[in-house]
Amino acid sequence: MEASPRTSSQSQSRADALRASPAMFDSPWLDRLSRVHPVVPAVLFGPAITAFLWLSFRQTSVFNTLALGAAGYLLWTLFEYWLHRLVFHFEPVDGLGARCTGSSTASITTTPTIRCASSCRQLSASRSPWSSR
Repeated sequence: MEASPRTSSQSQSRADALRASPAMFDSPWLDRLSRVHPVVPAVLFGPAITAFLWLSFRQTSVFNTLALGAAGYLLWTLFEYWLHRLVFHFEPVDGLGARCTGSSTASITTTPTIRCASSCRQLSASRSPWSSR
């Protein structure tokens, strides 16, 4: 039996995939810090989750623990969705926010938050109190 030839996506390593993804930041070290292995959140938060589950099972019933866990998960999901919509898709009509996000000619692919951050960075670079004039 012959093995089927590997496609380019199958032979691509994780490092190659990360290099191919667009940079989130101009700074290479900041962009490097924004990329973590998928196991990192479990390693960081796993001990705290285990400890709080143990405390909850000691003080309340299994049903209460599961019900409160499900309610917390639902509330967190809704809150995270709302916060994402508020922060990344906010389109101000007037004021400083409207000037930061640009006019209707602004790129549709960049979010208002990124356009505002870029505008504020350019403004602070041009009016920096530490720059020599």
